[in-house]
Amino acid sequence: MFFGFCGLYALFKLFDAAPGFVIDAEGIVDNSSGISAGRIPWSDIQGFHVTTVQGQRFLTVDVYDQDKYMRRGNVVKRLLVSANARYFGGLIHISANALRINFDELLNVANAALEKHRRA
Repeated sequence: MFFGFCGLYALFKLFDAAPGFVIDAEGIVDNSSGISAGRIPWSDIQGFHVTTVQGQRFLTVDVYDQDKYMRRGNVVKRLLVSANARYFGGLIHISANALRINFDELLNVANAALEKHRRA
């Protein structure tokens, strides 16, 4: 049943035209996975760090109010986000694998945008 759900989700994402990750003047929009955080304003972002799980690097978004992002979504999504926080050290993890950018470039662009908006 779980893998059937994953297969259906993968099929849906295959035809999803929405960008997986957006950086703009208001913040970032995470649409990169099944437990995406959605819009995160710059004022909520504490910083970024790299999390490595089984050799795959993730851009982890550190937010000031974790409960706010923990409560987003349905029960299943909340459980998965909670597991991410417990096992991988953060709520919001973005993989470059599903994006049209390599990981190092993603990390550099995200950090540069955060610094730019902190100064503004």
